[in-house]
Amino acid sequence: MHVLHELNWTKLVYEPLHKFETQIISTKNIQGYDSKNTEQWSLTGALLYSVTVITTIGYGNLAPKTPEGKIVTMVYALFGVPLMLLCISNLGSLLAGTFQFAYSHSCCFSKRKSGKGKYCI
Repeated sequence: MHVLHELNWTKLVYEPLHKFETQIISTKNIQGYDSKNTEQWSLTGALLYSVTVITTIGYGNLAPKTPEGKIVTMVYALFGVPLMLLCISNLGSLLAGTFQFAYSHSCCFSKRKSGKGKYCI
């Protein structure tokens, strides 16, 4: 059998490749996915996880594997998501007020320059 012919090569490679694929899938299902071989729950990884939970982004490459960790995550999200929404709402109000102040003062400045805005504050 000549290995360099496409049909022969395909037949020889299919079984080991299929075996390798099923091994990877079963390992991923049992152990979870980790893109690096380093410690998954480092300080930066934990910070990334906590921010993605409360902002409801759900990046998904970090997740607790134990039932206790999943329960703690649900309780954390139950309190963290409303607090994050409140924080984002307050930040939006602050930014809206800042833009309103800047726009009104820029309009008054241009009117004062032209002599039409004597009563601008």
